[in-house]
Amino acid sequence: MEASRETICSLADEVLRRLSLPRVGLLWEVDPPPGGVSLRLPVSVVHYVWDEASARSGIRPVYLLSALEDLRSEASTLDALAVVGVGPDLALDLLWGMPATRKGQLVAWMLDEGKPVVMEASRLRGLYGWRGRVKGVFLDALRTLERMGVVLVL
Repeated sequence: MEASRETICSLADEVLRRLSLPRVGLLWEVDPPPGGVSLRLPVSVVHYVWDEASARSGIRPVYLLSALEDLRSEASTLDALAVVGVGPDLALDLLWGMPATRKGQLVAWMLDEGKPVVMEASRLRGLYGWRGRVKGVFLDALRTLERMGVVLVL
């Protein structure tokens, strides 16, 4: 069976349309919802997860962070990164300035290249219960993340 000229043109149009879309990464610190998410904006979404179970959640395309060889190159392919459900471990990884985890390294490469990083930080919101000196240190840490270029959505 031979492809028609119209089919080939339609396919080429779709490929070019998708290539023109911004490529946004979603780094899941919490379990992604079954079946993924649908965004209303015209973007090309790539999902990053840290475990095999999350990789089988039905989101596509999905990359297992431990399987990616070059996180610097991976960051260079993204226009922006959103971290869903950021926890204290990732925040500390970045604040330390020497990210030891794969997720910390991906975020650090994005920040190093001056690309937008948005962190949905509702998991950190529970740490606001402090009233004394610890709260001040915590708020200073959040301000440091913002100075690094992170947009925090609390």
